[in-house]
Amino acid sequence: MRIPRKKLWTALTSVLCAAALMFPARTAYAAETPRAAERTEAVAAQPDSDTLFYEYLLHRAGALDRAALLAEARSKLSETDQKLYDRLKGMIAEVAAGTRTSSVFDITYENFKTTWTAAELGVADIVVNDAISKEASGAMFAKMEACFTTSPKEVMNALLADCPYELYWFDKTQNYSFGVQNLIGAEYDGSQWVMTADSTLTYRFTLKVSQNYGSGTTVNRNLHAGIDNVLSKTAEIVNAYRNGTDYEKLLGYSKEICDLVAYDDAAAKNHVAYGDPWQLISVFDGNSNTNVVCEGYSKAFKYLCDLSAFKSPNVECYLVTGKLGGGTGAGPHMWNLVTMENGKRYLVDVTNSDSNGGPDYLLLKGGPADSQDPSKYTFYDYFVFTYDEEVRTLWGDEFLTLDAVDYKDAAEAPSTDKYEVGNITPNGPNVTVEITKPSGVDALLIVAAYADNGRFLRAESAAVQGTGGSVTVPLNTADAKNVKAVLLDRQTLKPFAAA
Repeated sequence: MRIPRKKLWTALTSVLCAAALMFPARTAYAAETPRAAERTEAVAAQPDSDTLFYEYLLHRAGALDRAALLAEARSKLSETDQKLYDRLKGMIAEVAAGTRTSSVFDITYENFKTTWTAAELGVADIVVNDAISKEASGAMFAKMEACFTTSPKEVMNALLADCPYELYWFDKTQNYSFGVQNLIGAEYDGSQWVMTADSTLTYRFTLKVSQNYGSGTTVNRNLHAGIDNVLSKTAEIVNAYRNGTDYEKLLGYSKEICDLVAYDDAAAKNHVAYGDPWQLISVFDGNSNTNVVCEGYSKAFKYLCDLSAFKSPNVECYLVTGKLGGGTGAGPHMWNLVTMENGKRYLVDVTNSDSNGGPDYLLLKGGPADSQDPSKYTFYDYFVFTYDEEVRTLWGDEFLTLDAVDYKDAAEAPSTDKYEVGNITPNGPNVTVEITKPSGVDALLIVAAYADNGRFLRAESAAVQGTGGSVTVPLNTADAKNVKAVLLDRQTLKPFAAA
């Protein structure tokens, strides 16, 4: 006599657990009450600060290969996880570039085995008391997930390490979720219960979008629409001033920003929600109807500076915040500090330059701080800038101190001062490097050792005083094939020379 075939189905979707916990026990689902569960993780911890510090210094130097210092995290993954990494990285790049707006990423797997016996799953029973057993559903989930990954958390950690810029839109304060999306079931084949599933599986990763770039799992299309315009316009501006002096570049950038936008009084006075008027994209998007407040002006100015190759390696632009008295109105304000070739810092406020005397009105301003308050500076007996306490804590009053007078454009004749890294001589536990540099300039020497396959081994640093000469750095090079050195400006971390 033929035994009637019975079916038990349950939904098995993204199974959730808290960060740093093992897989939880999975609930046994009754046939008549399918349930779905999910699994989440908090954003993984980043590499230790020492590793990141050295990686940053050497990468900023431009002479030492980033990959040689810190191996790409992908290479540490299993072969299965590398395949998932590659699929996810491609979709993450699409979101960053604006060709995709959804941050829900589905990966498929074809030709999954559709029936599994208890023995194949390694469980005693598939069905207990007319419901799929907890052990059977858990074992089936493991079989399905193994087609995609051995460790979803490690895959995400690798993406965070290797793709920090492409993930600019990801809200790292939120958990991310992942898991198999397919239904599973149980079927009696005439002699035993077997687990069943589709031959095509879907695995889903879901990342939350920062509110600055969208909401939920959707990136703002308007943001993406302006990216190409921003890249094109900023490249055009930087190229137009590429042959100018450093001062001429900065003046030109202030002028271009003032010509492109006006101050958004409505956004500032009506307390509208944080959004486009605060973003640099509204400066360069080619839309005359999008204007900005102080944050948009300041970010745009810094962005152009960051794209530039200044003649002096000392030139660097920073964003600072505080309170403004006068100008566009008393209240919170953002402006720029710029370090020039002389190592001194000056104030730049493109916002109030645009609203008052023109692009050079508050460009590279210096002057004494208030006698009673070192965080306060006054210009034209009207504009009063006071740093936030958070800014003072972050940078320190010494760094935030302006030059006593306004900056004056130097002739910028080619300097006869030399910065050179000469012979590098390993000597037991030390390395000696011949350095040439002008006196009066603080410098930092970094020496790194590499294996014969180019893998980074270790690095050490030493301050360089006076005009240099022979500088000894304590670094073990016994197992090294190659040794490289770079001389950096100690204040800006920009390179003087490398070898």
